[in-house]
Amino acid sequence: VGLPSNMGGLAHGIVQSITSCPKKYHAALFGNVVVTGGISQIKNFQSRLEQELRSLTPCQYPIHITRLDSPITQSWAGAREWIRSGSSNETKRQTEAHHDKHGMWSVSRDEWEQSKKDPKKRKQFLSRFLSNTGSVLI
Repeated sequence: VGLPSNMGGLAHGIVQSITSCPKKYHAALFGNVVVTGGISQIKNFQSRLEQELRSLTPCQYPIHITRLDSPITQSWAGAREWIRSGSSNETKRQTEAHHDKHGMWSVSRDEWEQSKKDPKKRKQFLSRFLSNTGSVLI
């Protein structure tokens, strides 16, 4: 019983996600990992994840992990507000202006998947996201 031996854990998944991005973003992404959900409340979770990431990450990259203040509900509440704010074109324009001003930005899964066919578009998504937030939510 257990996971297959070739299947990595959370730290491996984070490293795989970050290293699939352009190299120029690696330092920013390793330095701004956000954990959320029930698992983030396990005693010593953050320090253990940081140790595991450190062992898998080149030493020139800083590792910084942040846990949300309300890890169970904060992601859901943010998604709810985002959905509520996009009910009309005017609201959508206001929301985009608010997001740009306050450093929040998102891409739908469909947009992200479609950008695989257009490397220029994917680079644009990553560049805008990192310049606005400087972090990645995993």
